Amino acid sequence: MKNRRVSLRIVVVVTCSLLSCTRNDPERFFPNIEISALTKYFPLEVGAQWIYKSSLKGLAHHPKRIHTILSLNELGYRVRCDSVWDEHGIAHNVLKEIVYYRPRKEGVEILDDSGRHEGFMLRTPYSVGTSWEMSIGADSLEMRYTILDTAAKAEVPGGTFDKCLLVECIPMGKLGALSPGDDSILRFAPHVGLVSYQNSKYVLSFYSIR
Repeated sequence: MKNRRVSLRIVVVVTCSLLSCTRNDPERFFPNIEISALTKYFPLEVGAQWIYKSSLKGLAHHPKRIHTILSLNELGYRVRCDSVWDEHGIAHNVLKEIVYYRPRKEGVEILDDSGRHEGFMLRTPYSVGTSWEMSIGADSLEMRYTILDTAAKAEVPGGTFDKCLLVECIPMGKLGALSPGDDSILRFAPHVGLVSYQNSKYVLSFYSIR
């Protein structure tokens, strides 16, 4: 009887492990895509988490943004994005948004919770001059992204990172004209991901990647 119980436990553990591996295997959903090269600057793994804190001083509340990869399915990596206002160690006004990051040969695509295409977080090739456009926000503001540097340095509370991608983000006017003074800079560290954005208004304070 004892041997049967041991055997049953082994079967259950092995079965659960196989199911878990299957669910977390990107090649099952995205064949013919070199995931490791595509996600060099934007790691995609179930369980990964990034926490960003505001670098602005003198605020009564200290906003944080927490991005967590929850699961993987045919749409892509399901990500929960939480916005938290922290006052004296107490979390207030937690806002939650669900998006998907989908690996494609052209780059890392962003989908909303219904699977609608929103744009690209990064576009290949990861080299100076690569440029793309994306609509963001409820007003569908058109933004132009351009890789300016592939060897930038970023110093944030979460660490010091070399050989980062430096990406400029500029809003586009109605006629395609650039809006001066409204540009933003994003930095992506190799094997870490996005480490600062909105001109370092939000900076990486913690990350966990398996």
